[in-house]
Amino acid sequence: MLSSYAVEIIYAYRNQMTDKTTVRNIRRLLKRYRDHIASSHPIEQKAVLWGTPQFEEVEEYIEHQLSVLAEFDLLDHLDNEFSNIDMLYDKAIKAQKRNTENIIDKKLNDATSEPLIENNSGPVKTSQIESTLLLSDLLADYIARNGSNEEWTQKTRDKVASHFEFLIRTVGDIHVALFNEEHFSMYRGALSQRTRRIGGKNKPISKTTKNDHITTVKAIFGEAIIHYAEVTKNYFDQPNVKFKNTKTTKNKRVPFRNDELELLFSTPTYTEGIFRHPYEYWAPLLALFTGSRANEICQLQVDDIVCEDDVYYISHNLNSADKHLKTKEGRIVPIHKKLIELGFIEYVNKMKNPKCRVLNRLGHKMLFKGLSEDKVRGGYQKNLSRWFNGVFDNKTKAHTGYKDLAGVLREDGFKKDFHSFRHTCATGLENVGVSDSIGYKITGHSIGSTEGIQLSSAGKIYRHGADLEVMNDSIQLLNWNEQLCDVRPFFEVCIEKRLWKKRK
Repeated sequence: MLSSYAVEIIYAYRNQMTDKTTVRNIRRLLKRYRDHIASSHPIEQKAVLWGTPQFEEVEEYIEHQLSVLAEFDLLDHLDNEFSNIDMLYDKAIKAQKRNTENIIDKKLNDATSEPLIENNSGPVKTSQIESTLLLSDLLADYIARNGSNEEWTQKTRDKVASHFEFLIRTVGDIHVALFNEEHFSMYRGALSQRTRRIGGKNKPISKTTKNDHITTVKAIFGEAIIHYAEVTKNYFDQPNVKFKNTKTTKNKRVPFRNDELELLFSTPTYTEGIFRHPYEYWAPLLALFTGSRANEICQLQVDDIVCEDDVYYISHNLNSADKHLKTKEGRIVPIHKKLIELGFIEYVNKMKNPKCRVLNRLGHKMLFKGLSEDKVRGGYQKNLSRWFNGVFDNKTKAHTGYKDLAGVLREDGFKKDFHSFRHTCATGLENVGVSDSIGYKITGHSIGSTEGIQLSSAGKIYRHGADLEVMNDSIQLLNWNEQLCDVRPFFEVCIEKRLWKKRK
């Protein structure tokens, strides 16, 4: 993960890189990287999401690493298989951090000696008015101001930088005082034509992605107006700037129907114990009865399953540096009696056995094996998502996910994937009369979410004081016995050796 210091210096340096020879070298190396992955072992291809839309993000990250290496003349040290790129990148980052600390110290010293004048936007440094402020300076300053925010992940930083750098590539790294309506129109036209590489073909990015770009640029210019006298207008903060999305229901995620739940829980996974890893048995059940997100389930550690006052519950927390939660606050979710009946607590107790050695990189004992941490995007949900949601196989012209093999059909305009269990649980709680405040406490929705906004707009208050007993009584009302009638207990269909990591 990059520090906020490193992020600032990276983008300040990258925008100064004008050597065409260096740019060509990076493009050449990227092509070599794609050729290497195309001919590599399938396991290595899966590790970088080869053949999926997400591979573009991996490729962008590799390009970012190569750019940093180029700044420190380390490209020639890269081996043919890119096996030492992380080592070289870490070396460059350490050097960048040292440089950044020196730059920030200089900025702080200069700030104490510069006189201030007044204008309509408040105090402004005279040096800011006289300086040649570039678009790249806006980006570097925006990241420096906001990069230390707890809600900013590395993914957020990279997204902000990528969006604004597209503006710079389109209109050039010009003086901000020169940015005008013509540049704005040029950028919006380029954005409307932007494509991404999917399945070996260039396909237009979605209108949602285009609007995300505009939102980022609007925010950066919005802050710049406050801090710099040279920025007098935010061209991105005006009506009809964003692209209209006429297909409002496209990819709208919906809950699973009862007949679809029957299909999902009547496969050999649940009737005969045919699965590679225990998470393939437990994750869908946990999502159905707790409303937990995929990564919340995948990052669970053995100690996150707790018993208090004879009530078992799951603790979603941030007690480990590799954990991520969508909201800052952790939460507890009582465990449904059906999960206990199927052997979940027995499974947890088995995983506490010293023989079980499912450890993460920090040495914590994980609840499920077979879930590796995603080094690019963070989190542990990658393998679960691939298994359940699958991808489109160009050879067979079919989708390969568990849900597809179970017979859950895809519907135009609607999206059904692992996250649909969360919607199914929320709908189930509503159907059995659980109040919104308790339902939101269980599923972990916040006021910032769509449902939270609707709840707030209805004049209600999202209460945080729901205790364990009340939540337990509420969650026990969920009943999918009919849909899960074919599910056999875990230890009836699973031999214990699946739980142990083989010793050498």
